[in-house]
Order: sequence, then C-alpha cells, then structure tokens
Amino acid sequence: TAALENATELTLQELIDMLRTKQPQQRTEFDLQRLLEKVDSLRFFQKLPEIQQSDLRLRVCRQLGVSVFIKGKPIVKEGDLGAEFFIVVAGQASVRDKDGNIERILKEGAGFGEMALIGDTQEERLQMRTVMADAEQTVAVTLVRDDYLSLIRAYEERLLASTMAFLHSTHYFKRLSATALTWVAQVLKPVVWQRGEKLAEQGKRPSHMLIMKSGEARLSVTLTGDGLRANPQSSKPMTIDVALISLGGEVICESALFDESGNLGTFVATAPCEGYVMH
Repeated sequence: TAALENATELTLQELIDMLRTKQPQQRTEFDLQRLLEKVDSLRFFQKLPEIQQSDLRLRVCRQLGVSVFIKGKPIVKEGDLGAEFFIVVAGQASVRDKDGNIERILKEGAGFGEMALIGDTQEERLQMRTVMADAEQTVAVTLVRDDYLSLIRAYEERLLASTMAFLHSTHYFKRLSATALTWVAQVLKPVVWQRGEKLAEQGKRPSHMLIMKSGEARLSVTLTGDGLRANPQSSKPMTIDVALISLGGEVICESALFDESGNLGTFVATAPCEGYVMH
C-alpha cells in the first residue's frame, strides 16, 4: 500500500511496456493496482457488476493486452469476425461506413467491439463497421473474448458459491437442500442501498423479498385512527421509530412471495446496506 501511494502515475509508455512485456501471470498486485488507476475511469470498467466490482476489475487488468496503430490503419474491418474488445487510451479513431465516410469519432475512453465479447453467435460477432486509426499513434488496450468469458464464468461461479454459503448461514434458508439453495442463489439479484434510501415503505405491497447481507436500518411505524390509542381524538398520523436493526441475515418484505398485504413498517438505511432481491 505504501509503495502504491508513493508511486507516480503510470505513463502511456509504461502502460504499453507493461502490457507488452509481462504475461498475465507475471503481473504483480502492484502492477495491477497501477494499471487499474490508469484505466479505472473508462466506461467499460464502470459497467462491471457492482458487487465485488474492484476484484473483477483487477482480474480484467491482469488479462488486458495493448495494440498500437499508425494513422490510416484499420483497427477492425467491416465483416470481420470480432475476437477482441478495444478501449482507446491515447490518440483517436473513427467509425467508417462502406464508402469510408466518418460516422463517429472515438476519443480516449471510448470502447468498441463489445459484441466480440458478448455475442452468442458468429453472426452477432461480425463487425458492423470499419474502425480506422486517425492519430499518428492510436493506442488501445484490448481484451480477448476467450479471456473475458473465462473471467465472467469464474466470477459467476465464485459469486454463486458465496451467495449459497451466505444463504446457508441464515435462519430462513439454512434448512434448504443444496439443490434448493442453488436455485434460490441463481434467481437472486444483488443490490446496494445507500444511507437514507428506503428498503421498504409502510402500506405498500412489496414486489420482492429482500435478503439482507449487511448494513443497518431504522424501522418506523406510522399510526393512524385506532392505532393512536394514547390520543384517539387526534386525526394526525404519528410516526414512531421502533428500532435500529442490524440487517445481516434478516429477511424483509417476506409477504411479497406469499400474499398481497402491505408492509407493516418502513425501513430506511442508516448505513450502506448490501443484500439480494427475490421476486
């Protein structure tokens, strides 16, 4: 950590040299952290799954390659089968139509060739346009399809195993069989709530159940009518803070799966919370 704090920002030439000379398995944690600082703000990295995002970013950095293109050289050609995703880190490129006319300019941070990574069929992976290098030197970091798919598969397997272990540790799910736990873990969607966000609102019929992994929330109840026993003459609703609850392992909005009743109270996050949504 101290070494990283004292290190200067990775220059473009250092970036090129690192990615060209060091194979993925040779890149140290220090290398990966410096590389991540250089590319972390790029849109591709911002789109990675939020849960365990930093770990996945570092794993992507380990697999990155680099290519340098001279002005006028095609980076990809229309009709070619895509095998790599590109992110421009220096210089400029342009998307061209069949007649060579410029349709779009790709500046630093722009990515292209994403279907090469996520396309299921060869037809989906075909390049729709030619991309040409416009600067004297255009540098792009690259991610190969096979490496990306391996990363995603490994990430999904780790996430599934982690989710199953968490579910098994909770009172609500610990009696389920391994098969049932696998099914539940596969249908859950990980979610993060920030301080002040509502997890549930009194009276509203929930559309999903929440299985909370961590965080803290304030439970409050609003009393109206007969609920105002201390002062039945009052027509104004009264909101009472019931408890401050540590949410690890708790289940909220269980009625979403079993009946049409509304929430009995309001939960507001008093600290960042992580959990899962089950529709």
